[in-house]
Parts: sequence; structure tokens; C-alpha cells
Amino acid sequence: MPTGLETAIVRICRSNGVVVGAGFLVSPKHVITCAHVVADALGISRDTQKRPTEVVYLDFPLIASEESLTGKVVFWRPVPPKGSTSVKGKEDIAGLELNGNVPEAAQPVDLIIEEDLRGHSFRTFGFPAGHDDGLEATGVLRGRQGTGWIQIEDIKETGVRLEPGFSGAPIWDEQLNGVVGMAVAADQKRPEAKVAFMIPTKLIATAWTALAQWTIPPLILTPDKRFRYWRNRYWLLVSIALLLSLGVIFIITYKNSTLSAIDICKNMSQHQETVKKIVIANFNNGNKTNILLTEKRLLTRIQQDIQKLDKIEVCYADEIVSTNQEAQRLGEEQKATLVVWGLRDSESLQIYLKGIKEEIGFLSSLSVSSNNVSEEHIQAQYIPDLISLMTSFNISMSYYLNQQIPKAREVLADALEIAESRKLGQNKANAEKLAEAYFFLGSMYEISIDSDCKNTVEACVKALSAYRKGSEYSLKPYQTLLNKGLLHEKLGETDEAIKSYEKIINSGIKSEATILARYHRAIVFLNKGKIEDAISDLETICHREPENVEYCHFLGLAELKAGKVEKAKKTYQHVSRYIDSNKKIKSDIINNLNAFAEKSNTATVTKAVSEIISSL
Repeated sequence: MPTGLETAIVRICRSNGVVVGAGFLVSPKHVITCAHVVADALGISRDTQKRPTEVVYLDFPLIASEESLTGKVVFWRPVPPKGSTSVKGKEDIAGLELNGNVPEAAQPVDLIIEEDLRGHSFRTFGFPAGHDDGLEATGVLRGRQGTGWIQIEDIKETGVRLEPGFSGAPIWDEQLNGVVGMAVAADQKRPEAKVAFMIPTKLIATAWTALAQWTIPPLILTPDKRFRYWRNRYWLLVSIALLLSLGVIFIITYKNSTLSAIDICKNMSQHQETVKKIVIANFNNGNKTNILLTEKRLLTRIQQDIQKLDKIEVCYADEIVSTNQEAQRLGEEQKATLVVWGLRDSESLQIYLKGIKEEIGFLSSLSVSSNNVSEEHIQAQYIPDLISLMTSFNISMSYYLNQQIPKAREVLADALEIAESRKLGQNKANAEKLAEAYFFLGSMYEISIDSDCKNTVEACVKALSAYRKGSEYSLKPYQTLLNKGLLHEKLGETDEAIKSYEKIINSGIKSEATILARYHRAIVFLNKGKIEDAISDLETICHREPENVEYCHFLGLAELKAGKVEKAKKTYQHVSRYIDSNKKIKSDIINNLNAFAEKSNTATVTKAVSEIISSL
């Protein structure tokens, strides 16, 4: 399955199909690349100062190479003329707006801003000469140049170095799990050094200010950067006139602009049609934390993941929450469905999800210690994704508890698809969370199925698929495997059902799940005519739970079916000790015995059943 990097990689070509470089998706409609890549694609000089108007041809080679797209240049910061230093560090950037929709599997990357990247490992993907299908390159991030560009280096003896064709490619930080810059130039004077350079995300976003709100954390721009076009003499005169007449409006606008990159709850309109609202509280911070997670990054991740859902708001409440009670109060004030709050210090991070109207209980807390991993950056890689999954799960359960079952399934299925695309299950702790979410997804589909799946095959198959995934992720998937086996039975797939039951039985645990697995396997054996195998399982569980009348009753029936009349009589003598006080159970057993005798239609069985009923 494509990763977060692969789903964003763009290949940029000339109109005749010749590949000239790379780019990457930064929003559902926008691609960023190097200006010189666009210039090469259009056949114009690399230092052309006027923004091109011709269309640029591109595709997403790793997910939909057959779909050709075009884009128009909406941001242009070309290579400056020789001797110019007016755009120090921020040159050679181009932004494209796509004409048409991106492929369904395409996903924008996370644009990460981090000041100290030295020593971080990276990977990227580009299209050097002779490799139009692309090559991956890896290496280590080094220090900054005077321009603000960052040196990147391949330290392996053999491997792919960054060279022409990688220009415009995203630099994916393996520790931060996102893009920290764009490949822009390689050192051609010393090719043996395998050195190249990238423009860091912060410089890109300060050049193309439209990206500022999408970075993690969101980049707050000063008035000088937000309103650079005022430097133009004509606009300066117009701006002075506007300021004189609308000064108060500007002050208010600027004051709010510092908050606009994140959705502050108190500034959000309370739409009456809003069904669900998620509030991220200000984490209670102790000493400076080593864990690279901010509320803003968490907010951005959750917003990105649920943006496809209708009538969901996500916002940040600039209020510290330290207890469940405080979270409840904040949620009620904000009319929220869910409040995400946390406690953080130098060694640990606890995240809690508080349902305001419904207390979910499952997937509602996360505790991480920075001592549990070798590098604290690893936690920043998966925590936002994991909390986003947990948030979606809680929203899904809120729909479920309000009888909106189809919507509940849709939300959870989408969340799990996103988690899969980010390979969240590669971490053992995360895998258990995924397993729990898959179990509930399967249970949601099971609600709508009938007793034999004949009229609800699609729901049965989806439930089975969810249970299968859940059992793959869990270290102790016993309940999931049990449900999976029962579904296989309903679909008539008895051999697969037995496999599920045997995984539990062979685990060696002594639990209710093992007993139930043996019981259901015995029922399958009986239906398949494997009487001795069924008797073996039923003897085992009847011995372990001698007071369970149902198990021992089925053992007696199996023994009768095998012609072991005397053994059956002893089994029912044992059963008789526990049914005197329950007339219904006794009646059900007698009815089952009579039906069995009628079906067998032999004098021996009829006589034996009559004697057993008399003893009861």
C-alpha cells in the first residue's frame, strides 16, 4: 500500500512526455515544485521573471500513472538573475493549481516545520536521467547554508545520490513522519560527495504564504510577510488611503490573523446544523517535554483526517484542562461532542478523549513515556496519527450510540483506511489499538446480518474482513477470531471456521474463549459427521465446566449419535444434577432428545432416549 510520501509524488513532463523533474501534492488542488523544473517543462529560460501562463503536464506515477493531468502556475519565484540576492534562500519555487481532480488515492503530505533537523534520516523519490519510472534516495540531513537552504547527504558507499531529476522532490523526514523541505540543487562540482540541498518548509511557506496555514505547526506570518505586495509603489499609495479610512478594521484583522492559522473555538461560528464538534484543549505542561507533539499539530492532523465528513468541526480551545471534570465543563460550554486533553511533562505524555454526552470507554486514553523508545522523535511520528484514529473511533461510537449505524461504520472504516495508508500498525502498541477498532467495525456490520448470511452477504463479508484485519494486528485476538469463525460458519465456510477456532485452542490459554472455540468446533464436527472429534472436544469442555448443562447435553447427544449409549446415559446422569431447579432447561433438553430419537428412527436409540428422559 502506498505511503504518505508515495501518494503525493508528482512527475512533471514536457508536452511530448519527456520527464524533467518531480513535485508533490500539498493540498487537494495544489502541487509544489522547483521553478526551474517548470521552466524546463515549458522550454523557457530558468530565470524568466514573468509568471508563465502555459499549462504544465504531470501525473502521479506511483498511484495512477495512466492519468495525465495539467496545472497552471499560480505562484512563481524563479531563479534570480545572476548577482541578485533579493530573495535570499526563497528562490526557485513554483506552485501549480491542478486542472481537474487528483486520483482517488492521492493524499497531500504533511508540511513539517522544525528548526533543528541535523542528523535526521530522510528519503525522497525523483526521476533522474534514464529512470522515468523513478528512483528512491535516502540519506541524512545536515546543517544550514547562509541562504537558509539545508545540506542533505547520502552517506552510503553505494546508493542513489540526489542529482538532476530529483529537483522538486519532497524530502521526507523519517523521524517526524512528514515533509521538511524540497530538493532544489545537487553539488555537481564534487559528485563523489553525494551532497545536495533542500529548501526547508519554513522558507517555502514564507515565500508562498498560502501554505502557511497548512504547515505543522501552522506558520504565523508577520504583517511584513503577509502584505509584501505593499512594497510596490502603486499599492503603497492605495494602501495608505485604505489605512486612513479603515485603520480600525486593519487592526482587528491583524489581531485575528495571528490566530487564523488554527481554528480557535471561541472565534468559530456555531452552526446550528453542525452535528459533531471536536475541541482540542490546551495541554497542561509540566517541565519542558521531550515529546515532539503540539496541540496545533494534533489539531491539523485531526482536521485533515475528518475533512471528508459532513458537519464536523474541529477547533482549539486556548484553555488548560487537567481533569475529566474540567474537560466535561469545557465540552458543555463549547457544545462539543468530544474534548481531547492532555498532561505533559519532561518524561511522559497522557492524552485523554472525553465524550461529553456519551462516555465511550474504549480507545479513549494514551500514555507514552519518552524512556520507552530510543529516540523521542519516533513518538512524534505515530502519536498524531494514533490519536486521530482514536478521535474518529469516538466520533463513530457517538453515531452508533445514537442509532446512526451506517454513519458510524463509514467514519470508522475511513479512519482505518487512513491508518493503513500510514502503516500505523507497524508499532506493536498501535497495532493493538487498530485491532480494537477493527473489532468494533466488524461488530457494527454484524448488527445488520441475518442468521445464515443468505440475504446479507455483503455485510457478512465486510464484517469478516474487519475481523480478519483485527486478528492480524492483535497479540491476543481470541474474541475476534471467535467472531470470525462464527461468520465463516454462517457463510458455509466450515474449514475456515475450524482454522479460526484452532488458532484459539492452540494458543494454550485457559479462558472462556478457548472453551467457546472448542464448543463451536465440536458443533462443526457434528455437522460434518466427525462424531469422534466432536466428542473429544465436548468431553474436554464438559470436564472443565461440569456445571454447564448445555455443553454436557451436547456431549450426550454426540455419544448417542456415535452409538455409545452407556456413555450417554452416564453423561445425562451428570446433567440431571444441575437441571432440577430449572424447568425450562429440562424441557428444552427433553424436546431435543425426543427430536433426536424421532430423526434417528431406530429402536435402540428410542429405548435409550426413553430411559434417559425417565432418569431426568
